[in-house]
Amino acid sequence: HWACPSRQLGEAAFVRPENIPRSIGIVMFCYSGHPCIPAVKTAMKSPSKWDTCMEMSFFTALVYYATFGLLSYLAFGMGLEETIADNVIVIPDALLCKALAAVGCWIKVQCTLPVVLNAIVVSVLPPREGEPHWSPLRVMAALAVAASQVAAALALSHKVAALAALSGNFIVMVTSVIFPAVVYVALAYRFGFSETMAHADIFEPCFLITFGTVMAIWGTYLAIEDLIA
Repeated sequence: HWACPSRQLGEAAFVRPENIPRSIGIVMFCYSGHPCIPAVKTAMKSPSKWDTCMEMSFFTALVYYATFGLLSYLAFGMGLEETIADNVIVIPDALLCKALAAVGCWIKVQCTLPVVLNAIVVSVLPPREGEPHWSPLRVMAALAVAASQVAAALALSHKVAALAALSGNFIVMVTSVIFPAVVYVALAYRFGFSETMAHADIFEPCFLITFGTVMAIWGTYLAIEDLIA
């Protein structure tokens, strides 16, 4: 399996260029919540504390993921699965660990899903002046999106890595890389670009657009291929 090539290939698994788009998709999947960041900032009571909040949040996430990943590898070694729950579930006496994993997943979903759903529903059904922020129609739309996500998660629970790669390459690459870069270039040419403006300022977003487009097409193709395999 491409997600665990060392099991079949040994040392040769360290250099697998064909897996680069898949790996990039998984990395991008970790940033799937970033399009919601502007909405979070504008809703803050004290926006001036935004930088401090971001630094503390990302530092906490870094320490947590690094520690969890290291301890998991030390405990399970090369037998560590894509989802550690697959390792824990086969341990007969790990009832507490199983309960903690379930509770942790539930807490994460409860804390993150409302923010994501709000951004999705607002973009599709923006609130109108004078009506409640969460009208019955918007609540139904949010429930429909949540239900579709649950159904997809259950149907593809055995292909977590491929699903993450697909989401990262197809969705997150568009919303977090290509779209912001396109908007920046469009605004720069329309309002701020001139002969005095360094072309290097446009090179980076153009590179991101090109790179993101290639990875989105290539990575999405490979992820779909893995899902239907």
